[in-house]
Amino acid sequence: MNVLVIHSASSQMIKKVVSQIANKDNVYVLTFPKNRGTFSSIAKELYFEKDDIRISAYKVVGQVRKIIKEKKIDYLIGAYSNNYGTNYENLRVLFSKMKVHQKEIYNRRLEKVTYKCTFKEKLIEFYYTYEIKILPVLNTFLKLYRKCTKTQPEQIKKIMFINNTYGMGGVETLLYEWGNCLSKAYTVICVCDTNGEIYNMYRESNIVTYLHREKVYNEACSFNFYYYIKKVMKKEKPDAVIIAGADTILPATLASIFAKVPKIIKINNGVFYEVMNNKPVGIQLRLFSDFYHSIIAVSNSVRNNIHELGIKEHLIRVIYGSSIDVNNIKRKNYEVIDEMNTDKKNVVCISRLSAEKGVDVFIKAISCIDKDTLDQLRFFIIGDGPEKNTLIELSQKLSVGKYVSFMGFRNDIDNILNSSYITVLSSHTEGLPLCILESMAMSKVCICSNVGGIPEIIEHDKNGFLFEDGNYKELAHYITICVNNENMLQKMQETAYDTIKNKFDINVIIKDINNLIH
Repeated sequence: MNVLVIHSASSQMIKKVVSQIANKDNVYVLTFPKNRGTFSSIAKELYFEKDDIRISAYKVVGQVRKIIKEKKIDYLIGAYSNNYGTNYENLRVLFSKMKVHQKEIYNRRLEKVTYKCTFKEKLIEFYYTYEIKILPVLNTFLKLYRKCTKTQPEQIKKIMFINNTYGMGGVETLLYEWGNCLSKAYTVICVCDTNGEIYNMYRESNIVTYLHREKVYNEACSFNFYYYIKKVMKKEKPDAVIIAGADTILPATLASIFAKVPKIIKINNGVFYEVMNNKPVGIQLRLFSDFYHSIIAVSNSVRNNIHELGIKEHLIRVIYGSSIDVNNIKRKNYEVIDEMNTDKKNVVCISRLSAEKGVDVFIKAISCIDKDTLDQLRFFIIGDGPEKNTLIELSQKLSVGKYVSFMGFRNDIDNILNSSYITVLSSHTEGLPLCILESMAMSKVCICSNVGGIPEIIEHDKNGFLFEDGNYKELAHYITICVNNENMLQKMQETAYDTIKNKFDINVIIKDINNLIH
């Protein structure tokens, strides 16, 4: 029996699948050209004609059928890594078009799942496959529809936020803070596709909360989110919608247009890679901008990023996407974190543990600090993510493991910052990171990579330090300076606090949002 395994999962998972069928006559793996040689020891490799990020079912149908015929394939296997979502749907659409003696799809737990798919799923996959060609036509149709149905409310009473998750992230916290402040004057509604760590915070607040899927966020939102948004809009009838995130653009914008929402506002909370002209999300943003009342950029760097995409300049408004209630921070009674209550000076890095956050740069910097200085310090990494084990191994490899504590995800960030001496953020890309604002509002000096919107917060050598992206030796140098210059540090702490109070206080930001909405 000849077997064809289609690569739509991690390489490790594909190897596990192949190992289960090792006794078959011929095993082929259809994979991406960049994986050349990965499976050559256990199977014969074949390659997709296009090295796309995800399999596009309709574009590979012809190639797979040709392989089945030429290699006389009897047994077709697919595997996907994500719990739910696009990769699974792609495989089902593809498999529904293949005629072989036997076919199976495995999930990440190596369990068999159904390969039957609905007409709606086939239609959605067809759209995503030919989105670049379909979008301009859709755009023209929507313009005509909007022109015939556009209404203007007498007064803005209800504001709806739409995002893809209630996870613990910058934009989720941002919407939570904005929502609580705006709820004093409006009914504020938040609709999210997936669950997350701060869902209960939203539910217990003054924000009317809706959740599409109970699943915790670990993937792009599904197109079915569109139908859920429409259902909520029919019930709540919002006067203005603020759309956050990248993969929400299509479902949220379409739902808002067809629900005849008078004002649609898009917020871009980071310099996301998809805004390049050749990426679908960038094309969506550019074409749908015709229907937006405004596009909020959370920093000037994000504004420039959006403008490069071809968005009309008059649509873009800079409203700092990270803000702090300075008065609330001053009023708080902070608890002592036992692990941080030592005679050492605590250096804190708050970050998701993923590649783009550059936490490895922070660990490498620790290894460059001289021992006399190092003995005065203790380093804490707050957060979780896919790189956690790799980063722990790196700290051990560089012999700094005894100085570093991985504290995982925490709900008491304010207490941790209060116990810190200085804070570090070594990201390779950022919008306007909230953890930096929180640190500075608590009069902490921050050392950050000079990327994204960070230079709009930190003025080098005035209220903090900036180092070249990836330059861990420079980061180590500034940590050493802070430890050995108490008088300088005290002056910078005062300047850091004044920066937040005058520029990033929540009352300043909410005033700008109110002006934009009206």
